[in-house]
Amino acid sequence: MIGMKKQPNNWVQCRKCKKYEYEPFLKERYYVCSSCNHHLVVPSDLYVSFFATKWTPVTINFPNLNHTLVSMFSGYKQRIKRAQIKTGCLSETSIYRIELGRHSACFVHLDFRFIAATLSVHMGFSVRSAFNYAIKNDLPIIFYISTGGARMQESTYSLYQMIETVQASLEFK
Repeated sequence: MIGMKKQPNNWVQCRKCKKYEYEPFLKERYYVCSSCNHHLVVPSDLYVSFFATKWTPVTINFPNLNHTLVSMFSGYKQRIKRAQIKTGCLSETSIYRIELGRHSACFVHLDFRFIAATLSVHMGFSVRSAFNYAIKNDLPIIFYISTGGARMQESTYSLYQMIETVQASLEFK
């Protein structure tokens, strides 16, 4: 995780002050280091637990979107695999159906820990799928975005995703 280093037995080391924090206590303080007040990056599954009373991950069946991209860019497949291992996530996008009191919503988190949550073909498909899920289930949609821009390894493919996401948002209106 960015800003912290996970140790065995639920201990987390702050990258700024190097002090160790017990993860359950760190969670109670919303991932702010008690020693130096450094704000650590919160994983999406924990982030949603801070405000939602109930949440369920939304499963999306992805086509093999990166097949062409992986073969075009040297080392790209390994970079994605490293990010998956580091974060425990399959991609930069997590989608949940959440309950906020008596209200339901579709919640989308773009996780910076996964290759800076840069806009990829996979993310474009995920965002479109989230909008489709919200439309189908008549839900409002909430995005928590923590991103670093477009994924340069995917060139114009990633830039095209800007058009896809804007089009999906217009269909949602």
